[in-house]
Amino acid sequence: MTMADNAEDHGKYNEALDYAHRALRIRIAEYGDGHQRVGIIYNSIAEMLRTVGRFDEALDYAGKAYEVFVRIFGERPPYVASVYMSMGVLAMELEDFDKALEYYQNALGIYESCYNEIHPDLINVYYRLSNYYGEAKSDYSAAILYLNKCKDLVSKIHSTKHSIISILLNNLAIYYSRMEQFDKAIEAYNESLGIRQELYGKDNLLSAEIYHNMASLYSKMDKYDEAIDLQQKALKIFVQSYGETHPNIVTAYNNIGLFYIEKKDFVNGLEYLNLSKSLSLKIYGEDHTSIATTCINMATAYKKLGQYEKAEELILWFKNLFGEDYYLEIQQNNLPEQQIVNEKLREYSKKLGVKLVATNDVHYIKKKDAELITQKFGLIKDEYICMVSISTP
Repeated sequence: MTMADNAEDHGKYNEALDYAHRALRIRIAEYGDGHQRVGIIYNSIAEMLRTVGRFDEALDYAGKAYEVFVRIFGERPPYVASVYMSMGVLAMELEDFDKALEYYQNALGIYESCYNEIHPDLINVYYRLSNYYGEAKSDYSAAILYLNKCKDLVSKIHSTKHSIISILLNNLAIYYSRMEQFDKAIEAYNESLGIRQELYGKDNLLSAEIYHNMASLYSKMDKYDEAIDLQQKALKIFVQSYGETHPNIVTAYNNIGLFYIEKKDFVNGLEYLNLSKSLSLKIYGEDHTSIATTCINMATAYKKLGQYEKAEELILWFKNLFGEDYYLEIQQNNLPEQQIVNEKLREYSKKLGVKLVATNDVHYIKKKDAELITQKFGLIKDEYICMVSISTP
């Protein structure tokens, strides 16, 4: 297994799996298939398979490890809990969320019965439970509860300035933002940023991540000047760290452009969107989705500025890229500005030979479903939007 571990550390996963399977065959021949060392190898193989995305096979090997450990130790020892954790992660990857929760809760029950309240193994299970509630169930209150448990435990075992704390604070900020508790989100982001700057220096890539996330938050709050300033700080770090050519720089240029467009500064918006487009072409070539997204945003800005020739150039660019699969979208939603857009799109369709497609948004199927949508996403005005857009039964 030493050779397998070494290969895995160097990212050579197929080689690592080959060595691990050899070790497994040797251990089974030496001890039989019910030995503790065999169970450990089963679990290691499961982790390797998960890393390369072979989740069903990984779950099969995790199940074999579970059977070995239960046969030897019974249902309660930490070895069994570690396998439950592996199976929970795999169930999350396979989107079997109920099973994932069952595995995590089983692991938590074992750890709590084996250890006191302060043990490193509890950090992992609390973190996984926060991920389950936040990402699988959109229960952000529960996610925050487990993240705070995790944070308190890391503080007691390590310190309040540990790098893990900065990660947990970043996740807390994301969930506070989704709940529109913006003050708490900003406080968590700033605390995370302070830890990262203290540990790694002012201009480090981990701080750039926080600047980027905070920029998105301020944009959500319609505070575009603050969003632009924060994204500029992230951009500066990206350029210092990567040079002038990197996907993160493409994203930063695009975001700054969008923030300017949101504040109706189309000239500056187009400047940054053009930078994003040029760099995307250099990195990816013409067929990458990031270029298409940027061009759509540029077309919107050109239309707002009345620079219709530039908008036409972008439409022709898309037509050349997608051929007969490219359409111009019109909608009927009773908004005056939409009528102006529709007329211009009809002109483009005739002039440039691009097909039109008429669409309308559908936010739910039946009128009674509005309450569920409102509860899940907080879209208080969603029912009105849908009634304007479509006739709900």
